[in-house]
Amino acid sequence: MEPPHKPQQELNEATVHVIGMENADSLDAFEKHWRGFLHHLERVWNKSQAHFKNHPAWNGWKGQYDRTRRQDPLLSYLINARGADEHTVAEITYRVPGNTTISNNSGRPITITKGDFTGRGTARYEADGELDIKFNPGRTKLLPVYNRGVEYRPPTSHKDESIDPNDVIDVARKGVEFYDEMLRLTTARFCITT
Repeated sequence: MEPPHKPQQELNEATVHVIGMENADSLDAFEKHWRGFLHHLERVWNKSQAHFKNHPAWNGWKGQYDRTRRQDPLLSYLINARGADEHTVAEITYRVPGNTTISNNSGRPITITKGDFTGRGTARYEADGELDIKFNPGRTKLLPVYNRGVEYRPPTSHKDESIDPNDVIDVARKGVEFYDEMLRLTTARFCITT
């Protein structure tokens, strides 16, 4: 059997969208890449099924992946977030607005006489004391999704390990890792390598 070129292309596209999220310069761009990622990641599975379906051992082999995809909180969330995005009008992400916090450790008021905040994470100021200025950029947060009447909450675990559901890029990376491993093992089992 030939190697699964189409599923690999979809995995490559999903990876491009993860890189796009890492380098996004706006929340709009980030969310566009998130949706693209979900779309292409699920197509890895769909194209794999189409590619391997005629191999006599495929149905038995794919069962382990079917179970994991349904039972693992991260994988199940990714599948159903894509389904909710494709088949409903519900939001699948939430934008947490950015903000700036200014504090001091002196316990007394500090007067700022001049200030320039660039909006890019830097500030120049003149004040009569030391200030701690922290820029908190806006970010995208995953929402619970509803697909076919069932709620799927943002994942807090994957492969029995805790994960941070607020780290959307890490959630995406873990999804890519799962399908990359699935494709490598399936290719090794069913394909002729030259």
